[in-house]
Amino acid sequence: MAPGKTIMMIVMRALRDLRGLFYAWITAIVIDELVLMTQSGSKDLSILVPYLVMIFLYYIFVEGLVNNFYRYSSRSLRKISQSELEKLLYQQLNRLGIQNLENPETVNRIQRSQQWIYNTYDLLEEMVSFVSEIVRAIASGFIVFSFFPLLIPVLVVLTLIKYIPDRHYIKQDFQWQVGNSEDRRKAREAAYVLENPQSLQEISIVGAYKFMDKKYSDFYSWYNAGMLRIFRNRELTGFFLNALDTAVSVVGYGIIFNNLLWAKTTLGGVTFQVRALDTFSSSMQDILSSLSFMSEFAIKTNDLVILFEMEPAVSDGKIKLPRFIKPPEVEFEHVSFKYPNAEKYVFKDLSFKINSGEKVALVGHNGAGKTTLIKLIARIYQVTEGRVLINGININDLSINDWYKNLGVLFQDFNAYSYLTVEENIFAGKPTKKINRAKIVEAAKRADAHQFISEYTNTYDQLLSEKYEGGIRPSTGQ
Repeated sequence: MAPGKTIMMIVMRALRDLRGLFYAWITAIVIDELVLMTQSGSKDLSILVPYLVMIFLYYIFVEGLVNNFYRYSSRSLRKISQSELEKLLYQQLNRLGIQNLENPETVNRIQRSQQWIYNTYDLLEEMVSFVSEIVRAIASGFIVFSFFPLLIPVLVVLTLIKYIPDRHYIKQDFQWQVGNSEDRRKAREAAYVLENPQSLQEISIVGAYKFMDKKYSDFYSWYNAGMLRIFRNRELTGFFLNALDTAVSVVGYGIIFNNLLWAKTTLGGVTFQVRALDTFSSSMQDILSSLSFMSEFAIKTNDLVILFEMEPAVSDGKIKLPRFIKPPEVEFEHVSFKYPNAEKYVFKDLSFKINSGEKVALVGHNGAGKTTLIKLIARIYQVTEGRVLINGININDLSINDWYKNLGVLFQDFNAYSYLTVEENIFAGKPTKKINRAKIVEAAKRADAHQFISEYTNTYDQLLSEKYEGGIRPSTGQ
């Protein structure tokens, strides 16, 4: 999305995180100079001026420019990613088609992906932090190696040991979430109807509020208890392993202090070495933390990867269509159909023909397959057996967008866009050209809607929800 800003963030973060070692080095030199001056009785502070100038310039460069550039690139990427990630997701869902999106397994995967996709920026930040901590660990590791070589492999091995149980709990956490995806979706649906003013009307009248509330509360009480159990075990294990890590660091402090007593280092050297040991130890901790986070998200990313690698259930055809002057001939030829994962056929061996311009009404009881038949003509689903022909051409061979240019459908569940104006709502019904107010009004008159639209405060510029300033809620009939 923004490679330049990403590179800037990586470089600036690495420079920024090395500042502690630089300050420790300068401080060590100044301390040693002050000790020498104290021993010699000198009061001339001019010798410290070059070091103070170095601190000032480094502060201006790192705390100023580097920090500013890092914050700018980080905030910019976060803001850009919020809208771009959402766009990537809805573009992929649109590409997959309804037949994929009604599959329960896919629905659960989409729900988890919607929850985790925005963490991909956090993953980027964590990877930048990981690179920065490796640079910091190498720099401080060389210093620690100079006075206690054995400490480096011991701390590295301890970090790896801590990573093993951490990864175990990460998998437990993930499996708990994935294993309960469908029940979480149901609980969220219960919360949604309790938050939706329209559904809340009926719930209040029939007295179903407590029933719905219990559905939500009972599930999350049980679900959160399982999550908290995993969190508790993970933190307890981490506490004991961190105590061992701290013990090794304390041994390192003892060696540094011993070197001072035996005049193997200076007081400034002790300051620098203690800071280097702390930096190396904290770097290893941060590297472990980054590894744990990236491992956790890598497991979750599997859902995202599968979702974005999925192909449409109904592949597009190659045959281009003109905009028809007159309606096409529609023929069902020995068509059988059942929904994905269903065993029962909606209909079997259905054949009929609708001639060009012929008006047909389909009549039947609920569940007879009337809407399903229209969805097959709209190619929302592919037939299980047989063929649907449009002017003698298999509907699956037609370019879907060309076919939709010749198709108009009003389903029982239709879309009303509350965040759009009346004009935009009508235009969204077939947005093939620029908005033309005269044609919008003509369409409204044909639908017998112009009169009540004219009574709205903002007429065709009226927003259709009271949730927005100046908006109203039309009646259900309107």
